Amino acid sequence: MHREQFVQQIVRTIFSPWYLGAAAAFVGLSLVSGRFSLRILRRMPEFARKRDLVWGAKWCWTLLLAAFVCAYLIAYVGITRTDYLTTATAAAAGFLWLILPALQLSLPRQFYGEMLWMAALASRIRRRPLDIEAWLAKTDRYWARTWLNCGAAFAYLALVLLMIAYIVLAFTYPFDAEMAAQFRAQKIGDEIGLAVRSTIAGVRIQKVDAAAPLSEPDWADHAGEWKMVAWSLDSILGRGKAPPSLATPALFRLFIRVTADTTEREARDMLAQVEKLLADRHEPHRWRIAVYSRESKLSVHGLYPPTEGGG
Repeated sequence: MHREQFVQQIVRTIFSPWYLGAAAAFVGLSLVSGRFSLRILRRMPEFARKRDLVWGAKWCWTLLLAAFVCAYLIAYVGITRTDYLTTATAAAAGFLWLILPALQLSLPRQFYGEMLWMAALASRIRRRPLDIEAWLAKTDRYWARTWLNCGAAFAYLALVLLMIAYIVLAFTYPFDAEMAAQFRAQKIGDEIGLAVRSTIAGVRIQKVDAAAPLSEPDWADHAGEWKMVAWSLDSILGRGKAPPSLATPALFRLFIRVTADTTEREARDMLAQVEKLLADRHEPHRWRIAVYSRESKLSVHGLYPPTEGGG
């Protein structure tokens, strides 16, 4: 798979109706919740901190919308402009997991204002009028205890941050490094394929395909998750070597499909032309070359450099 195909696939996924719909539903619920609370607040007489609650009922949904827009921007820029495609997606998700509770920690009364309708509904079910001062005092006491004890919320933020860091360092960053090496190798293959098509193109050639070498990492055999975390940290700091699975394999493959009336001698002449082309380009990689025809079952193989063997 080429990088552009992989990028398009990820972009289509994150912008799919499922993900966009989930974000829209989350923001929409916040908007509706705020509107219900605002109607209740407007019927109440003035009280201390009413302005904060009204502001939250009006505008908290915009903070959530901005958080989702920023997350999508992080993902889109990371996917389309860097080699870290899955890491950018994980970073965007992690940003949401961190920013949403952080907003509630930073603006507690505003978010209380957005959810005031729930307190009003509970009071109505109990058939008691909503005592806004008592409700605010209760929520303030809870908030004070949270801050005094460093808060379960802060522990949550720290836990989420560590979880995101672990996922990125153990999985997405090594995967992106693997894929980046694969994409670079495929680019080399595409350049050689284009050169071959322009050099030996003729009526007998139907198709030329160049394939980058495929690597299939076995995480458990070559490293393990915590060793991958250590390697990722070393790599980010510029002092790490790629584990065995991240080193680009040496053998590329070139497939030249010819017409059914192509003779074996003509196929070998094409093979020699390709080997000369690679030699003239001082191609440093090893290539397995196949000239074949499906109709006539013709199949001629060779290796470059020729000293490695030939078919």
